[in-house]
Amino acid sequence: MSLGIFDTRLNIEQSTISKNAIGEQVKSWSTFTTLWGKANYKSGGEGAESEQKVGSAVIEFITHNYAGITQEMRGFLGGEYWDILRVDYTDRQKMMIEIRKKDNT
Repeated sequence: MSLGIFDTRLNIEQSTISKNAIGEQVKSWSTFTTLWGKANYKSGGEGAESEQKVGSAVIEFITHNYAGITQEMRGFLGGEYWDILRVDYTDRQKMMIEIRKKDNT
């Protein structure tokens, strides 16, 4: 696989839960890793969730294998946060991460 096709940066973030000064649980996010890969836009569209109009986009992100990425993490790409839908270790050298962005429109 040619490194020249890896022209898109995806930050993977993981969450941690801590307690604030009054004992409430607070979720915060920190960078787990930064990956370079190829982003293939798969689909997009609009729908309704909880009576709100919602737009979405799905990207298949191909990169070198990186252990430890899970669906509980999130991606940051193009200035926006993305849900990780699926992580597929396709072979020993590469992996695919499917991510989805949702916008309230």
